[in-house]
Amino acid sequence: MKSDLSKKEQVNSKSSQPKAGTQTVARPKSKGTKLPRTSGKPTARQPRNKVAMIKNENYFHSIIEQSSEGVTLIDEKGHIIEWNQANEKITGLKRSEVFGMKYWDVAMKMTVPERRTPQNRERIKSMVLEALRTGKSALFERPIEAELYSRPSRGKQFIHEIIFPIKTKNGYRIASLTQDITERKQTEAKILHINRLYATISQINQAIVRAQDRDTLFSEICRVAIEHGKFRMAWIGLIDEAEEYVKPIVFAGEEQGYLTNISIVIHDPKLGSGPTGTSIREGRCIICQDIATDPRMTPWREQAMQRGYRSSAAVPIRQKDRLVGALTVYASDLQGFDDDDQKLLDEIGQDISFALNSMETESERKQAEEALCESEDLYRDLVENSHDLICTHDLEGKLLSVNETAVRLTGYSREDLLQMDMVNLLAPDMHRFFSLYLKKIQSAGHARGLM
Repeated sequence: MKSDLSKKEQVNSKSSQPKAGTQTVARPKSKGTKLPRTSGKPTARQPRNKVAMIKNENYFHSIIEQSSEGVTLIDEKGHIIEWNQANEKITGLKRSEVFGMKYWDVAMKMTVPERRTPQNRERIKSMVLEALRTGKSALFERPIEAELYSRPSRGKQFIHEIIFPIKTKNGYRIASLTQDITERKQTEAKILHINRLYATISQINQAIVRAQDRDTLFSEICRVAIEHGKFRMAWIGLIDEAEEYVKPIVFAGEEQGYLTNISIVIHDPKLGSGPTGTSIREGRCIICQDIATDPRMTPWREQAMQRGYRSSAAVPIRQKDRLVGALTVYASDLQGFDDDDQKLLDEIGQDISFALNSMETESERKQAEEALCESEDLYRDLVENSHDLICTHDLEGKLLSVNETAVRLTGYSREDLLQMDMVNLLAPDMHRFFSLYLKKIQSAGHARGLM
């Protein structure tokens, strides 16, 4: 028994000896006291928290990057410190282009060119700094829908943005979530556009029905083009055949003296190269989508741009298959005319031509009526003043009219004669000949002879 105990003590004694190259710390043997191990390595609790924090940051960053909404984060000084992939896709601005920049400077890049002014930059800067300082702003009250302009090649873009503050120990940060709503806006605009076209053509047709003369028709067409077509300016010009230039007749909208400062000569290589002259020469609708760059608009570019005309279109006007003029309209936007607009203008041109033809036909009819009335007046005077008995009758021989000589020669009043038949004025031996005369008229449509 003693030998066994000694063996165990020997083993325990050996195991308690320190190994070469290791350190030991003396442990006091006071009761109830336990000191932490201090081997020189960091505690387990500290790295676990740090790793968890890093994992959380990576997790949330991954969510932000995978989001279909653009995510922007602005620090307490106004610097952009988050700009995810969706933002790059929506705005066309890379993270490397905007990271660390002041938000108001980036905002200027996304603003339409005409609003990129120092005053507008200061306005945005002041608004953002106030929001960062107080955590309050009108920007936080409701979602914002705005036009985005960062890459001209993309055309018009629209965004829906929710902006909100984030409280930090140093003040406030600002975050925003952005959606590209361009497709939705385009759909809405398309519906409004179609409604506008229908309203325009409806009003044009009403104007055609109401108009009694050419100038009134032209004035109404231009008025409708502005009020319902929403064009910036519209005018109608007719060809001066002697000089071969287009003479303005009527206009509506923001003309601002434009028509007094331009000259359009139909067959001139330069002064006839624009939409108006070309549409008259070629007999079709001509569109200029960018007045600022289209070489055809060189003679009129400066005057047009000063009045806010960015695109234009012209449609020819015909009368009895002759090209007599053109309707020209201007829009405030680049690419201001699509296929539907062209169809609308073609229809307006056809309607104007139809109206002019109808007016000319009506004018010719009235002239013919007037000529006929004049002829009837002349005939009546000749008949009434003739010394011969002259009368008219129907196919049965009933008298329809008689002249004054018939009244005088027969002794009957005009009223009595118009109740009688022609045969009553003839001698009995002429009745058979008159009967044959009526039958010939009924069969052949005419007869002549003496009675």
